[in-house]
Amino acid sequence: RDGEVTSLKVENQGGLVSNEFGFFDGPSVTLEDSEKTLTLRVGERFLLFLKSPQHSWSVLEFDPAVVRKVADATLIEGAQGVFEAVGRGQTDLVAKGELPCHQSDPPCLALTLGFDLKIVVE
Repeated sequence: RDGEVTSLKVENQGGLVSNEFGFFDGPSVTLEDSEKTLTLRVGERFLLFLKSPQHSWSVLEFDPAVVRKVADATLIEGAQGVFEAVGRGQTDLVAKGELPCHQSDPPCLALTLGFDLKIVVE
């Protein structure tokens, strides 16, 4: 089904099997999409994939009447989840990326990364 994370393993001719990894069959939203608009139809899904090597990402806000998180994408390293358009309207999906030193005491003064995506569901 479109919009699902599928678990895959690969076996070579010698019989060696890879570790399990995930594949998402649908559109992915990345850091490069910040400040852009994503237009969806009700029922469409997307993968939120804000991968950055040093940052830990948290999704802070979105209108659950417009989009909802349907699954964690734990098999895809760096992904924040799969989201589905559930109602017509628009919302901003806002997330922040923090470095590990932000959790120390005292926290570091490094900048927190921001992500803001406008979602329109028709």
